Amino acid sequence: MTRNAEAASDGAGELRFRMLVENSMDIIIHANIHREITYISPAVKKIMGYEVEEVVGKRLRDMIYEADLNRLLSEFEEVIQSPGKSFKKEYRVKKKEGGFVWVEATVVNLLHMKGVEGVIINQRDITEKKEKEEELYKSNERFLYVARATNDAIWDWDLESDIVTRTGHGLKTNFGYDPAEASKDKDFWIKKVHPDDLESMLDKRTRALNDSQDAYWDDEYRIIKADGSFAYIYDKGYIIRNQEGKAIRMIGATQDITRRRAAEALLGELNTRLKKRAAELTTSNIELERFAYVASHDLQEPLRMVSSFLQLFRKKYEGQIDETADKYIHYALDGAERMKKLILDLLTYSRVGSDKSGYEEVNMNELLKDICNLFEKEIRETNAQVEIDNLPRINANKTQMFQLFQNLLGNALKYHSKEMPSIKITCKEMESQYLFSVEDNGIGIDAAHYEKIFQLFQRLHSKGNYSGTGIGLAICKKIVERHGGSIWVESGKENGSCFYLTIGK
Repeated sequence: MTRNAEAASDGAGELRFRMLVENSMDIIIHANIHREITYISPAVKKIMGYEVEEVVGKRLRDMIYEADLNRLLSEFEEVIQSPGKSFKKEYRVKKKEGGFVWVEATVVNLLHMKGVEGVIINQRDITEKKEKEEELYKSNERFLYVARATNDAIWDWDLESDIVTRTGHGLKTNFGYDPAEASKDKDFWIKKVHPDDLESMLDKRTRALNDSQDAYWDDEYRIIKADGSFAYIYDKGYIIRNQEGKAIRMIGATQDITRRRAAEALLGELNTRLKKRAAELTTSNIELERFAYVASHDLQEPLRMVSSFLQLFRKKYEGQIDETADKYIHYALDGAERMKKLILDLLTYSRVGSDKSGYEEVNMNELLKDICNLFEKEIRETNAQVEIDNLPRINANKTQMFQLFQNLLGNALKYHSKEMPSIKITCKEMESQYLFSVEDNGIGIDAAHYEKIFQLFQRLHSKGNYSGTGIGLAICKKIVERHGGSIWVESGKENGSCFYLTIGK
């Protein structure tokens, strides 16, 4: 080859090399022995924002981000002092408008090569990669903090590599296993699942992973703890899928629910006992109601006979025998009458629970009007003032509502003080109930007797002062409870009473 041909060949090679360098996506730099940039490729404009002319003549250190300068200087110097030596580093370089760009740089010392005699640096922009790494680092850091903050055993299963990473204190605290040791064996957890639960757990997990619509898998099963005992656990994992819907990763947490399961078992046992006891009580109540009804009904006939013959005896012999005999006859008739009233009240009480007639709409205004008409004589004789607010229509057993308010209004009239009786009946509608109140200014009730007055046969006054059998308020309580409500009293001796009762809607 002639000298001219060789020169032409060298010129063509140099041109190709220059074209490659100048069109490279990377920044190509040539620096001399004085660490001055003698050449930089046009990519510097796109990556760092500088024109070529703005960079040529600057020292290398002028272009490196200050925070990275100290850790790089010694290696740069070592390369420059060692012909043929190279190194690769990641660092930041300054952008013209401020900030920095992450680059991966390969630095080669070619000072010994004639025609080059400098340091060649190839800088590739890896900012996007570093940002993703930083994001991943922060994500992992948050994950680590969450794992430390919870009592659950945290796990991360990479399905593609089949590697399970376990972290946090939960695995050690709850089950006695070291997370680091457990992470070394990909089958660690499978070996710990109770044999009777393993097949079911694996089947459910596989179905969740294979169903592209499932974002979660969860299950409850037993595992063997480090001390050999068994624990019930709740295991839940979030499934990460690729664009095709294939599961590639699952992150989850394992909770120890042994105490909860034990509590559920105990609660189930208690519920069974309560149901059995409730059934026994229902049967007992039915039998008691039947007994009370039959006893009350059957007692009336002989009592009616005793009362009739005593009345006949008095009619025939009154005035013909001594005064003592007349007094005895009076006592006997009075006792028979009180026994009759007691039997009738007991019969009413027993019927409250056994009456299965349906509810109906009850106009409480009309019902209270009828009750006031029933007590017209008592109201007139005592000059009582009965004030009734506008009452609602409610869904209830009309007969029992009549019995309820007849008892309450009757008591308010009966137990009046020396003052003229004043009775007020109101109702307030609540979310799921009606709250009725019957307030009077009568003799009142001592707080010690608030509960006692609603029990059967409980009287606070002698029959000589006030009539009654001690069943009326017990009937009220039973009616109210049958209608899904409750009844109570607020009172004070000589300060009147206010009976409150709720009726379910």
